[in-house]
Amino acid sequence: MGPRNLFEPEIFQGFPKGHRFGLWVTPNAQPTIGVILAIQTAGEENNLSRRFTVEAASRFAELGFATLVFDLYGVGDSAGKTSDVRLQDWRSDLMRVSHQMRVRYDLPFYIWGTRLGTLLATDLLISQSDNTAGLLMWAPLAHGRTWVDQLKRDSSFSSDVAQPTHVTSESFQAPPMDEVIQEDSAVLFGPQSIVSTDNSDGEDALCSFAGTTFRRSMLTELQNLSLAPLRRQPSFGATAKVALIGLEPTNNYRYASAQTKVPPALETISATWRSSGYEVYSGAIFSEYFWRSGRSPKPESLYGASEKWLLSTLEGGKI
Repeated sequence: MGPRNLFEPEIFQGFPKGHRFGLWVTPNAQPTIGVILAIQTAGEENNLSRRFTVEAASRFAELGFATLVFDLYGVGDSAGKTSDVRLQDWRSDLMRVSHQMRVRYDLPFYIWGTRLGTLLATDLLISQSDNTAGLLMWAPLAHGRTWVDQLKRDSSFSSDVAQPTHVTSESFQAPPMDEVIQEDSAVLFGPQSIVSTDNSDGEDALCSFAGTTFRRSMLTELQNLSLAPLRRQPSFGATAKVALIGLEPTNNYRYASAQTKVPPALETISATWRSSGYEVYSGAIFSEYFWRSGRSPKPESLYGASEKWLLSTLEGGKI
């Protein structure tokens, strides 16, 4: 008997500034019923969460979904460095690779994002929601500034070229619900980030966070990303389905598979998507923040909720 799933690395050529790397996780023993583009988070979070992404993709393959775990420019095994990246590079990558996936598979197409990837996934969906079957979001962030601010909390901040101005040096403690959906994120457009990215000195300084370096202009672009749908779902064609799955940490593993109450901010975000014409499922589950530690247990309840939602989108049912 052969393997249940196939793991096939692919080097994508023809992209600006060099190759891109992707890992295909595809069904082996059954027909393919859908195709998923996995948009990962960045920095150290990417390194720590990647194995969970691949593991979930393997489980999706057992259901019949083919998943591409894609490395954006400057990330993972793709060409470039994060210090060279502009947001337009990532947007271009996602548009190009999603087109190639649609050409390869004439099947329902899904976008799946984790953490920072949820904001990039939203950005991609808005540009092509009329031909996307669904958007799956793990630990969604209301704002890009939330992700940038967490870098500040988690590491010492330094500049490789010129010290950025107006950067506070205090230590910050993560809030109880962490940075996944903060209480002040109930309004999707919030106050200025604690990490200033003012370019008044005329230099696009390099900002280093725990070994990962970004251009200050890139941080500004990331901070300006929002989970709010900036365009209504088109009235023609099938309605795109959206799943927002928040995580609530617990040290009591007896409750690791149980659902918890959906935070008000996540409900607010869900309502915004619904009012824009999307079919929305929102839920919160007990699970450790697997992007924070290499020793995190498998988020089984997260896998299960995602599988159930994916199947419901094809069956026309509800979770």
